[in-house]
Amino acid sequence: MVVNPYNHGEQIIIPFLMKKYTLLSHQWKAATRSAAASKSLGIKLFMGFIFFILFLELLGGGFYLGSELAENSEDPVADLSRYGLYFFLAILVGRYMLQKLPTFMVTPYLNLPIKNSKLVHFILTKPLFNALNILPLSFALAITAGLHEHLDVYTFWMIVAIVIVGDLFVNYLSIYIKRVQIKHEYIFYIFLASVAAFPLADQLKILNIQAISSNVFMQVIENPLWLPAGILLFAMAYYLNFQLLSKHFSLE
Repeated sequence: MVVNPYNHGEQIIIPFLMKKYTLLSHQWKAATRSAAASKSLGIKLFMGFIFFILFLELLGGGFYLGSELAENSEDPVADLSRYGLYFFLAILVGRYMLQKLPTFMVTPYLNLPIKNSKLVHFILTKPLFNALNILPLSFALAITAGLHEHLDVYTFWMIVAIVIVGDLFVNYLSIYIKRVQIKHEYIFYIFLASVAAFPLADQLKILNIQAISSNVFMQVIENPLWLPAGILLFAMAYYLNFQLLSKHFSLE
C-alpha cells in the first residue's frame, strides 16, 4: 500500500493550524493586512467622529427626556413605557438602514474539517460586537440618569435588562429581514408598510399603541418572569438566521 506523504502531512497540519489560529484571528489579519485597510482608514476615522457626535447627542437627549419626565409626570416610569414599542421600532429602522450585514469569506474553510454550523455561528456572533449596540443602551442609561430620583435599584436593572434583550431581538430581526429581502424584494415593501402602520394606527386611533406599549413593559417591569419571553424572541430570531444561512452554505 502506497502512502501519500502529502495527504498525511495535511491531516496533521490542518487541525494544528485550526487550533492555533482561530476564526477571529483570521478575520483580524484579513482586515489589517488587506490593501484596502490603509485606504479606508480616513473614512473610518470620519465615520467614527460622526458616531461619537451621535453618541453625545443621544446622551444629552436621553438625559433631557428623563429630566422632563421627572419634573412633569406623576408616574415617569409608566409614561416612559408608553413609548417603549416606538423606541424599539426606531432601533429596528435605524439598524435596517445603517447596519451592514455580517459577512465572512467562507470559501477557504468549506473544504476543511470544520463543521458548517460552526462557521454559521461565527457569522451570527459578529453582530454582537457592532458599534451600534452601544447606542440604545446608552440612550436608556441617559434617561434613567435623568429619572434617578424616581427609580429604585430593581426598576433600573429591569429597564437595562429590557433594553438589552429587546435590542438583541431587534438586531437579529433586522439582519433576517435584510437577508430575506436579497432574494425576495417584496419583503422591503412589507417591512416599510409595517413600520408605517404603527404610528398611523395610533394617529387614527385604530389601535392605542401607547397604551399597549405601557401595558406590556409595565407588566415586564413588575413581573420579571416575563423577561424570558423576550429572550425566547431573541432565540427565535437567531434560529431563523441560522437556518437561512445554513441553507445557503456551499461552494457555489
